[in-house]
Amino acid sequence: MKTSFCRFLKILLLLLIPSQFGYSQSKSQIGLELGITFSQFKTGNSITQYGETITTTINPVFSPLIAISKDWTLTKHLQIITGLQYQMTGKRSYSYTDYAATTSYIKEWETLKMNKICLPITFGYLFNLGKFQPFLYLGVRPNLILNGSIYSKLNELVVDMNSGIVNNIDFSNKQNIFDKDEHFVPPKRIFNQISFGLSNSIGQHIKININYTFGHNSYENMGYIHRANGTSYLWSERTSIPSCDYVISVLYILNSKRGAHKTDDEKN
Repeated sequence: MKTSFCRFLKILLLLLIPSQFGYSQSKSQIGLELGITFSQFKTGNSITQYGETITTTINPVFSPLIAISKDWTLTKHLQIITGLQYQMTGKRSYSYTDYAATTSYIKEWETLKMNKICLPITFGYLFNLGKFQPFLYLGVRPNLILNGSIYSKLNELVVDMNSGIVNNIDFSNKQNIFDKDEHFVPPKRIFNQISFGLSNSIGQHIKININYTFGHNSYENMGYIHRANGTSYLWSERTSIPSCDYVISVLYILNSKRGAHKTDDEKN
């Protein structure tokens, strides 16, 4: 973990230190960004097999995005944008299992939440369409997951068909997704995303940004399946964690380019 974090800090320095690019301060903009993010849209499905129906619904976790960004002007139309972002991501799922021949059922809830820092670096083209000046960009977005947990809850109602006895079972558990053991392999703390989006300026100091990033990360559950003949084999299952982000944000530019160019002219 220490080695990965040091590597992440080196990436941060390369992205944010102006001398790495060799551009003058007059050609760069610094901005504060605030937005809202979510990892996926609401999904649901229902499966019926062997006399039982399983209905599952997955909802996204909405969270704020807080960031600082800096752009570097290469030409009139080409720019590089770097930044430092904080956000929370995750998902909420609910599953209901209904048994057709009985009144038994199982309800399951699971909530996954993670806090992470991201370092986007993108390359884009600025279109000049009069008052409308859209900026289209593409790049990468390294992620560092600071922490994460899975909270699960189960409620099972079991009705004995012969005696009519009802058993109500409740169970809950909270797990740190980075606690590794013989049955669980955690996800990677550092992974990369591909990022693309569109932004547009409103006046000198405001930018509206729409962004989508995608990547892949997962954890693995393992265990042994025992056969009736006394033999066993290793069973494993990989589960993807939210690794895509939809972002809608507003960027406030602290130093506009117009003011920067004016300073250059005054110096000349």
